[in-house]
Formats: sequence, C-alpha cells, structure tokens
Amino acid sequence: MLLSVIYVVATAVLAHAGKIAVVRVISTSEEIDLLSAALTEWESLMPCSDTNKTSSFDMVLVYSKDFAMDSKAMAAAEEYQGSFASRSQQWTACFAELKNFSAKLSPEEDQYDDQGYALNKHWVSGPNMVFKSVMEAMYTGTFADQYDSVFWMEMDAVPIRPGWLDVLETEAMEMPAMNMAIRGSMYRGSNWDTFAHMMPSYLLKHINGNAIYNLQHPWTKFLFDTTVATVNADLMDEMAFDTAYAAITMAAMAGTDDVLADAWAKTNGTSTTYSSDTQLIANYANTLLNMSYDSGVYIRHGSKKNLLDNFEGDMLTLGVQVLDEEDTDRFLRTIPTNHPFKTILMLGDYQSSSTQTIQAPQGNVTLSMEPADSPSFMHICEVAGKVTTPWFAVTSTNHIINAPVSVLGSAGMPVMPYVLSSSTYCSDRPDCLASLSQAEELFGTTLRYHHDTTEFLFNTSETQSFCDAWTLAAGDRSIENCQLAFGPTADDFVAWKISMGMNINGLPRDKSRSGFRSWTSLWQPTPVSDRNCSQVIYGEKEFNASAAHISQCALNVENSSACLEDVFCMWKPMFESGICVKETDGLATVLSFKVPTTTTTAGLVYSTIEVTLPLAVDDAAAILSNATVQDAMKQGFATAMQVPVEDVMLEIREVRRLNAHTRQLQTELLAVFTVLMPSLEDAIAKEAEIETVSLDATNQAIASAVASSGFSGALEITGKTTTRIPTPTTTVTTTTVSTTETSVIPPGPDETSASGLAVASLMMVTASAVQVFG
Repeated sequence: MLLSVIYVVATAVLAHAGKIAVVRVISTSEEIDLLSAALTEWESLMPCSDTNKTSSFDMVLVYSKDFAMDSKAMAAAEEYQGSFASRSQQWTACFAELKNFSAKLSPEEDQYDDQGYALNKHWVSGPNMVFKSVMEAMYTGTFADQYDSVFWMEMDAVPIRPGWLDVLETEAMEMPAMNMAIRGSMYRGSNWDTFAHMMPSYLLKHINGNAIYNLQHPWTKFLFDTTVATVNADLMDEMAFDTAYAAITMAAMAGTDDVLADAWAKTNGTSTTYSSDTQLIANYANTLLNMSYDSGVYIRHGSKKNLLDNFEGDMLTLGVQVLDEEDTDRFLRTIPTNHPFKTILMLGDYQSSSTQTIQAPQGNVTLSMEPADSPSFMHICEVAGKVTTPWFAVTSTNHIINAPVSVLGSAGMPVMPYVLSSSTYCSDRPDCLASLSQAEELFGTTLRYHHDTTEFLFNTSETQSFCDAWTLAAGDRSIENCQLAFGPTADDFVAWKISMGMNINGLPRDKSRSGFRSWTSLWQPTPVSDRNCSQVIYGEKEFNASAAHISQCALNVENSSACLEDVFCMWKPMFESGICVKETDGLATVLSFKVPTTTTTAGLVYSTIEVTLPLAVDDAAAILSNATVQDAMKQGFATAMQVPVEDVMLEIREVRRLNAHTRQLQTELLAVFTVLMPSLEDAIAKEAEIETVSLDATNQAIASAVASSGFSGALEITGKTTTRIPTPTTTVTTTTVSTTETSVIPPGPDETSASGLAVASLMMVTASAVQVFG
C-alpha cells in the first residue's frame, strides 16, 4: 500500500527550502491602525489549519519610515512582538518568527498620490522605494538567503477566509516546478470593461503588486535589477513597479525587442512564468463591492471601506422615461436579470396603465407602464409623486439595466458618485458645467461636485419637497428658449438641500478614485438636442464621444451564449453571473527601459537540465535517509536518460502541499535531479532526447536500480517534465529596450491609479450619460 508521495523535481538547490516571508507594509497613520486591528481580526480568520506544525513562514513588518523615530508605528510593532512572544493570539503560531524592517525613506521619497501623475510627478515614489528596499534586503541585505519566496501583502490585502496561509504555501511551493516567477491577480473588477481597448496592454494585463515573488527564479531578479537600476530612475519615479514588471515581461514574451527576448529565453521564460493563475488573492483595488459578494478566493485586495450593503429591492423603484416606444424592447429584455429593483415604473406616451409581474433571479419584479402626465424634462418630479418606495432612481429607454449590479450604501445611506467640478472630467464637458451653473442659479449654492442624475438615488419624500421648490425657483424660465439647461437634476437636488441647511445623506465617492458600477448604462446615445441655444450643451461632438464608448458586447446582458457567439466579445464571469466585454489586448505601449550590465542574461548559459519525476513510495524515510538508495536512483536515472552518472546530481527535500480534494496539508518530498551538460547546444539536444524517454522506460530503469541496491519498498513514477536552468558567466551587455507607441500617461499600482488619470479620464467619458430629462 502506498502511504506517502515523493516528488522528484527539477529545480534549483535552495539554502532554506520552502521558507516564505509575508511582508506587511505600513506607511500612514491609517495603515498603522489597520495593522493593529488585524492583530485581533485575524483570530477569526485563522491563517493556518494546524498551529502545531513547524511553520514555513515569517512575518516581516515593514515601515516606510523608521520604526525607531515614530512612536505610533513602534507601539504597533511592539504589540505584535509581545503577541508573537506570548502567543496570546492563536494565529501567531502559524508563523515561525516576526521581524521588523525600516525602509527609512526620506519625506521626499515617501510619497504616494492615487490621483496620479497629473497632480504629482513623484506619485508612486513611496511604494516603489519601499519595494526596492525590501527586495534588496531579500537578495543581498538583511534577509539574504533566508527566503525562497516573498508574499507582498499591503494593508488593503484583506484575508476573507481561514486557511489562507495554507493556500499561500501551496501556491508558493508549486511555483518552481511550474516555472513561475510571479504569481498573483490581474484586476478582477468591471470598471475598465467599456474602455479596455483604449488602455495600455501592460496595465490591462498586469499582476497587482500584492503577489508571490519567487526569489529563486532568474526572471524575478532580472525584473528587479532592471527597474531599480539608476539608468531607469526617472521612469520608475513615475511608474509603479508592478506595471513596470508587466511592461517588461510582455515585451519579452512578445519578442518585440531582441535583448528582452534573449533575456526571456535565457531565464527559461514560459507562459507560466508571469502567472495570474491563483486562488489565493483577487485584485479589486478600489472597486465598490457588495458585502455579500463571494469572490471565491482567500484574500481580497481592496479596502474595507469599499465593502458596502446592498439596498433591498422593496426599498427601491426604478423610474424609466420612455423616449420612443419602439426602443423599449431592449430595456425590457434586461429586467429579468440580477439587479435589486423590485418595482419598475415606466412613464411614456401610453393610452392606458398596465401592470405585469416579471420573474428575475433576485425575486419578482412588478413592472407598471403608465401615461406620463408631465413634460419629459420633469420626469424626476413625476416619478417622485407616483412611487411608494422610500427611494427611487431614474433612467430612460436609451439605457439598459447594467446587470449584474447592486445599489450600494451603508447604514441606510446610498453611495453618491461624483466628479470634482474643478477636474477635467467636468471642465471639459459642457453638460457638466451647465448642470452646476443651473444649480447655482436656482438655489444660490456653488457646488464643488457634479452628480450624474442617472447614478443618483433620490429620497422620495425629500424629492417631493424639492420639486415644489424647484418649480418655484425656476419661475417662468423656459427649457425651450434655453433659459434652463435641464429639468430638475441631481445637482439641483443637492444644491437645494444645502441651501435649506439639510444634511446630505449619502456616501460621497469620487468616480476618479472609486470603481462605481452604475445600475443602468446607455445602449444608444441620447439624441442631439434640437434647441438652438447660444451655448452648446450637448452637440455632435458629445454625441459621438458617447457613441464611441458604448460597447456592443455589453448589450448581451447576462447572456453568455450570445456573447460567445460574437467573435469580438468574451464572457467574463463576475459577481452573480458575468458580463460580456470586448475582446482586446489593449493598446501597444511605449516604455524605454535600459537593461544595465548587472541584470543582463547574455552571459547565462542554460546548459543544465532539470527533470521532474513525481514518485509514489510506501516508505519515504527509507528514501530520505538512505544514501545507497539515492545513489541507485541517480544510476537508474542516468541509465534511462543515457547520461554519465557523474554528471547527475540529486537532492531531496521535505515540503507540504495542500490536497486539492481534502484541502488539508500533506507532507511530501521534493527532490532535485540535475544534469550538467558541456554546452548550450548539448543541453538543448539532450533535453529533447530526455523528453522522448517514455514514463515506462524511466520507471523500469530507476525501479530496477533501486531494487538492485536492496531496497524492497514500492516505488512508482507518476509523471515527468524537463526544463533547462542557467550556468552563469561574467559576460555583460547594456542596451535600451522599448515597445510600440501610445500617449497614455503611465499608471500606477492601485487600479484606481487607473482612475488616477490614465484610466479615470476614460472612465468619466464612459460613465457620464448626458442629462436625459430635458
């Protein structure tokens, strides 16, 4: 009976097998508070399943400044040290040691502004410098030769399931055999979907910095050395390390630059080297999320402040203005989807009222169609007078329900998405400026923020009072003669509340920073107004811009079959179901990196072959402790592969892996077979020969040799893979690498750096539907 499993793996010899550093980074007072809170919060999310086993993990607390010079940071570190020493918090037993590290950045270096490059040229200096300091310590400094892998875990990387450390161990231990240098999550939110084709490819497909870094893989070292080189200092002062890693890797994989392509080949880069294949972590960055949403992973990258409640459907009504009865079908088809609206009121040019019940995933929806009694520009006020729910939203039949979607808020207050009136997202839009100007004219209040009316949740009773006040304030001003830009708007409503000294009951969220998913989206642009106003509020330019950001793929609302039938679309599982998005690799990008002499791989000769042989045995100890058996294994391997036995090396190590079925850790053995060849050409030829040796022939040769040594236990080879690893030389070169061109500003580490400029400017155009009602 086979009692245990031994994995004979081709990988580099490691001084400290399987040791992993979990790096927690703090920089601000708020992050110190989060670190302190995690000390007790992690007790309910036990990182490991067995605190009695010897841990492969150390926790490294990193402060961007100096612990010794900051009493609050030092107090938090000492609190952790006390808990680790006493094991007063049970979860600390999942770690072997706690270590502190001060990056000691200067105030000029310790900068991060998630609004991006436009506001601060050095916007990512702080995170880049901290990462540089820690990785230097891992490679050549304080922590040199202590760790095989690093898990970078910032304060917004939040555990959401117990056992996350077990999964981390599994994925980190798998990386050498799977030829992974970096393993983490690409962005999994939906905020980029309508303009992903306009984004730099390296940003669209980059792995967020909260990831596992295999320190033993030469590509990890190549990326690090390249990005921290003095010759690249100016570029890295303006670009986050994780997006730089992506840009270099993608150029290398594509082979668009000879130097990078050569480096990629010589570090044995493959499709798995830069990997987003992970169940450990999901990157949602600043996406606003329904608190009940289960991402299926163990760690969520996203601030706790972005976890919100979903407004219950019986609290909400969606008021829909019917612009053209012939265009209502597309909106109606999206009602039986995942959204919270239990009541929908459609107002249009109907001859009579009707009501029907429509089944939807989250419960039945009551749809009422009624004749509109007021002019179209007064749609908000007519809805407010007819609904019976405490809250309502408005849209038109130029829109569809943007399922799957939630109406988010907290403590009974809805999210209030906005853009700053002083930002280009407003100042470049005539409709935005006109809306703010009208609110000030009617209610004497200058607003600093613009709210899109179709993204605003209105309190019904307050809106009824507002409508009376709006009618009075508007007086005899006319829409037709352009004395009014619009009918009642969300900006008017907010300005009225301020003028009345009322509280603004909502959660303000800047759309250029937070990922807000609107509950409806345009399927066709609002027609250009036929009013002949002296100032164009919405003309051909705005119409064309709106049309350019409407995705035909997105019209397949929760319809995976229709999505997949379109060769230009792809289905993206998300939230309760999924979304249909445009298939794209993003824009080609231009980044000029210089590869310094210290990081070139031109001198590395990949003349050593690794072979991975998973073995099933009934007595692991007999393999580990018996040099005679190991020598026999080497002889059998040499016979099977037809190489001199003196050129074969074997090392066996103990590791722990997470069983995919039981989700329990099991002890296995990791062994290393390497064959040193005289030249690269010989290695390439021999690697091809080894790959042709059958599993049966390998099994027979090794089993026969082991049996001849007197070993009587069972031994079975269950698989075989081969690769090549480098034998370094001292040859060096210097070159400059670049890819192709785009004018997008380099974005940064937080995907709302995407909202910071490169992405937010696109987001604003997409999300801002021109005022419909008027």
